[in-house]
Amino acid sequence: MRQIERLLGPPTSRSDKPPAKVWTYETSECTVSIFFYADVNTRVFRSLTYAITNGGQEGGSEEQCLAPLMQRT
Repeated sequence: MRQIERLLGPPTSRSDKPPAKVWTYETSECTVSIFFYADVNTRVFRSLTYAITNGGQEGGSEEQCLAPLMQRT
């Protein structure tokens, strides 16, 4: 989780959706949700999946969405 925060900065919001913890990053272009799940053996949370929603804009790519987040750090 620390690596994600170093890469993208602090999330816009954090929520618990058992068994996951979800960090959400919002920009004017899109919303990125990163889902963390605990490792069964170590109980350390790791990112296993993500979802990108493009705020209603047509033709946006994942790279275009992530670029503003990467620039914030």
